[in-house]
Amino acid sequence: MNEMMNERFARVMDDPKTEKYCFADQIEFILYAKHCKDEGKKNGIVWTADSSYHDLYMKGFNLFECGQYGKALWAFQDALKVNPVGINARFEICECYIKLGLLPGARQTLLDMQEYLIEATNAARFYRRMGFIATEQGDYRLAVACFLLSLKYEKSDYVKSELMYITSVTGKIIKVSNPKAVVKAAGLPVLEAYNFTDNNPMARRSVKVESV
Repeated sequence: MNEMMNERFARVMDDPKTEKYCFADQIEFILYAKHCKDEGKKNGIVWTADSSYHDLYMKGFNLFECGQYGKALWAFQDALKVNPVGINARFEICECYIKLGLLPGARQTLLDMQEYLIEATNAARFYRRMGFIATEQGDYRLAVACFLLSLKYEKSDYVKSELMYITSVTGKIIKVSNPKAVVKAAGLPVLEAYNFTDNNPMARRSVKVESV
């Protein structure tokens, strides 16, 4: 049996159409496999056991820490070439755009990753960053809606401080009774996400996070 498996794996690896990537974890591998299926792709996908994604991610991280945001952006984009899901790299690309003052690029980066945000913690990150971008653009009602919606996925003291900041800037408490409706009206998605209770996504139990 093992010999047959090895032969099959060797054939897949030798196939020039096989896509080889270095995913960060099993969830990212599964997410990309689903993406390919939805796109109608039939090429084989192999998760290679090398450190290329991690190395490029750390290169970008170190450049970002040194204030070299343009070069960091390139490094994180290179990381996506070896890991097309690269959730953490995508969030860092968003941060680079923010530091460079390119808020539309930051917003689009978040929108481009929405299909991969099935974990509640990442959905919360998505809305927190959307909230920050909206705050910077002066759209405080949308910002409040995003921050409030993020709390449905994950509690955060950061959100509390951002809401206090918005109140100090506007001189009033902006009340949003239906964050979901405000977010949808702004053209943003309402994400369906889960809290995974098992580190193995192949044999996990999950709890759906209700966003309403």
